[in-house]
Amino acid sequence: MDAFRSDRTAIAYSWSPLIRPMLLITHGPMNFDYNAAKAALNNLAKGLSEEFGPQGIRVNTVSPGPVRTAWWTEEGGAADIIAQATGSDRDAVLDGGAAEMMSLTTGRMAEPQEVADAVALLASPRSASTTGAEVVDSGFLKESNP
Repeated sequence: MDAFRSDRTAIAYSWSPLIRPMLLITHGPMNFDYNAAKAALNNLAKGLSEEFGPQGIRVNTVSPGPVRTAWWTEEGGAADIIAQATGSDRDAVLDGGAAEMMSLTTGRMAEPQEVADAVALLASPRSASTTGAEVVDSGFLKESNP
């Protein structure tokens, strides 16, 4: 999928400089492949939780949103691409620029340990009744649809 995503980024760079920054910071068009796969995985997990729940098997998913990983931080990564598109630098993007562009309520990307902690909680006896759930750990403001 990285090769596909890289090709899509190259396509975005061939467009107008006014459109380019919008494409890089939106959650939809540039990530439709990931979003479709994640939706399928969430649906599968809900079905499996119903099928295997009576046997004591719990199935949950974690949707972490933007996490400060090598995908963001490595040279040529997402932070560099956004920095180039917005006239900024990698550190400014990582230290809050990306969070501001994505309207993260926490003002920062999640750290990998935070996602691991959510997974550990779901796997622990403290969540023994949690099944078929999608834990969203991203700093995005959660809004309900009317």
